[in-house]
Amino acid sequence: MRTIEKQVAFGPRIPGSPGHAAMLSWLVGELEESGANVSRRPFRMTNALTGEKVTGTNVVASFGSNNRDRIFFAAHWDTRAWADQDPDSTKRKDPVPGANDGASGVAILLQLSRILAENPPAIGIDLIFFDGEDQGSYADPRTFSLGARAFVASAPLTGFRPQFGILVDLAGGKGVRFATDYRSWRDARALTDSVNAVLATYLPDRMELGRVMQTEDDHIPFLDAGIPCVVIFGSGDPNWHTTHDLPESCSPEVLEGVGNTLLEFIYMADKRP
Repeated sequence: MRTIEKQVAFGPRIPGSPGHAAMLSWLVGELEESGANVSRRPFRMTNALTGEKVTGTNVVASFGSNNRDRIFFAAHWDTRAWADQDPDSTKRKDPVPGANDGASGVAILLQLSRILAENPPAIGIDLIFFDGEDQGSYADPRTFSLGARAFVASAPLTGFRPQFGILVDLAGGKGVRFATDYRSWRDARALTDSVNAVLATYLPDRMELGRVMQTEDDHIPFLDAGIPCVVIFGSGDPNWHTTHDLPESCSPEVLEGVGNTLLEFIYMADKRP
């Protein structure tokens, strides 16, 4: 929760903004302090909301860099430029604070980095923080997930060949529920079933496994490239893309449940498909 509050205190983390620059510097510093091998991966992007052409930056923190047997976990760290779902129509071009939508996933991964520093895993781990996920137009899904698209496009050049990945998004809201994502299930069924089973042990009252949803998120470019990746996505947050997406709308219980789920895939090999 403190890590969420820290991120929101930077202000909007819209690519090209002062808060975005401050957040990037802090994020890299936190990851380097954990002993990870950290790299910045810049890319050019167009914000579909504002029309601005800016530089986005994906951040990769690697643990056990020499281990060729690898898995990855990911979240996005940018925040949406417009609160276009706000109940107050006068605020729909105000920026989103991004406590749950952005900061929650980053907070979970940063906590993982602290644990990995103290408990080196037997498998190589990459923590990926995507930029440019949330600046898209609802009319065109291709304008979302710009950082993930750029990352996957460069993967053959960088030799990125993981066994699988797990993406977390909106993973800390007080009222969220977790259903089965259709694309994850269709293209990475064994991994989806494993993630659902573990998540259900930590957050049984939050699971709606009989419900299937279609989530457009940063896992899609990986699935399109044949890399197994599933999303843990908290649906039903009333503060999504509004000015009310603040730290007090997040739940320590949900953050803990999602974080512990990821830990099982790091330290318990029998959970991996």
